[in-house]
Amino acid sequence: MAKHGQRRIQMTTCYRPLDRGIITITLTQKHDPVAFFQDRPGLEIDETMRRTISLADSCEAGTMLDVGIVDVKGSVNSEFENELLPRHLFTETHVCAVLAEMLVRQSKGEERDLLTDHSNLFYLPDIGITVVWRVDKWVILVNSRKRSVFHFNSRVFYP
Repeated sequence: MAKHGQRRIQMTTCYRPLDRGIITITLTQKHDPVAFFQDRPGLEIDETMRRTISLADSCEAGTMLDVGIVDVKGSVNSEFENELLPRHLFTETHVCAVLAEMLVRQSKGEERDLLTDHSNLFYLPDIGITVVWRVDKWVILVNSRKRSVFHFNSRVFYP
């Protein structure tokens, strides 16, 4: 029993995953992550993302990348990450190539694979990348996976 002034916290599962299947992304042109991921009209890059970009290799046009999609209704938090992510982590090269191709296809916020009304999440071993549409541009943010960051009703992408 909690003493006066203390709260009892009950852990509950607060997410419901809905598997959307796997899509195949074929790179339409050679992908150079350093050249592509620059702040410009329609795209804003968080400073921490620049480290991820610097570790990524380029990919040739025609490269095919399979990407799984899960829509999560409710809260995406550390419980979700610990349970579902260990086998679903991107490399720097893979996430940069996938993101670049998706961003080109939806450069003006068109409806397609990336959600424009909720967060899009991509995970690497130590970080989570959040991609959101804000009025007239895509914004890419990076958070440490050691810190709990909550997203509601998000789309999670995995290799």
